[in-house]
Amino acid sequence: MAHPKPTKHEELKPEDLRWNCDPDIFEFESTSDLEPMEGIIGQERALKAIRLGVDLRSPGYNIFIAGLSGSGKASSVKKMLEKISSNCPPLCDYAYVNNFKNPDTPILLTFPVGKAKQFRQDLSSAIGILKNRIPQTLDSDMFTERRKQLVQEYNEQEQALMNDFDQKLKEDNFTLVQVKVDGGGARPDIYPIIDEKPVPIYQLDEKIKDGSLTKTDAKAIINKYNELQQDLKVIFKEGLKISQNFEKKLLDIEKAAVEMVVKSVIDNIRDRYDDAKVLDFIDQVENNIMENVQVFKGLKPEGQMTPEGFEIDYFKEYDVNIILDNSETKDCPVIIETSPNFINLFGTIEKVSDGRGGWYSDFTKIKAGSMLKANGGYLILDIEQVLRSP
Repeated sequence: MAHPKPTKHEELKPEDLRWNCDPDIFEFESTSDLEPMEGIIGQERALKAIRLGVDLRSPGYNIFIAGLSGSGKASSVKKMLEKISSNCPPLCDYAYVNNFKNPDTPILLTFPVGKAKQFRQDLSSAIGILKNRIPQTLDSDMFTERRKQLVQEYNEQEQALMNDFDQKLKEDNFTLVQVKVDGGGARPDIYPIIDEKPVPIYQLDEKIKDGSLTKTDAKAIINKYNELQQDLKVIFKEGLKISQNFEKKLLDIEKAAVEMVVKSVIDNIRDRYDDAKVLDFIDQVENNIMENVQVFKGLKPEGQMTPEGFEIDYFKEYDVNIILDNSETKDCPVIIETSPNFINLFGTIEKVSDGRGGWYSDFTKIKAGSMLKANGGYLILDIEQVLRSP
């Protein structure tokens, strides 16, 4: 049987092994002119189910998606959710502020989108204005004259009290002296007058020994000294009452002087907001300022340190800690949490070490998690990663 002759094929060159696409077959200039393809190739039924699920905006409804890693599940779902953002409910901003009534339980304030930033700016501006206006008010000629009158009244009352006591001491042949004590201070004491000179009570024994004083006279002096010491204690109590009354009156006239300034500045903020919780906080701010006028007049300057080493900021309690700002969020928030541990999901309260084993925190250290960031929108989680972080 004869074998067929082998067919002779044309020899191919290397350039013949490459296919070249003719660009003229396309109806676009660049791929940037095209809409990106949505979905996962060959998964039309799955995409329809996802669309149905995201349309069910009710509590308790979640979507579970299973598939091989790298098949584009997360990115496809994210694109789909961003595309239906028109169904998104109105978003809010969230901020924590100081609770002046109970600092251990900060107050959460809710604002329409963009209003949290505005509120923080309004409050910061108001505090800045009061830092300047309150000292100016308390340095005015009218207030200075009123304070001078009050100081004069206090000095007259105190002087009258001491004059009466001095007169009684003279009648009993005693005098009031200031005795130096350790530390450079001084304390008042009563000395009897012997031979026209004040003599400490502990030197009476020496006077008895040198014959300038009899034991009977010394005993009488000691008895009178003890009696006058009791009177001196009463005088000090009366003086303390006068001093406390003076401090209270001084504080009252300070409050009266700055009340109109504080009220006008705070009312300017109050008129811009109508939320009851925000208005209640503004009331707390106003009351706290009126109770802490000394902070605004510079008696508690910034830069001082606590024993634990923290710098004291007396105005920090008027801060606004915005934990979620949606002012730049135009569409429904779609958050992919790639590391869904407890802190990333639910947020945290940061702590600051004082370097001595202690920890410090306040309302400004509260941070939001992805649950809050996705509020009103969608949160995408890898369920396997969730179950790895119990």
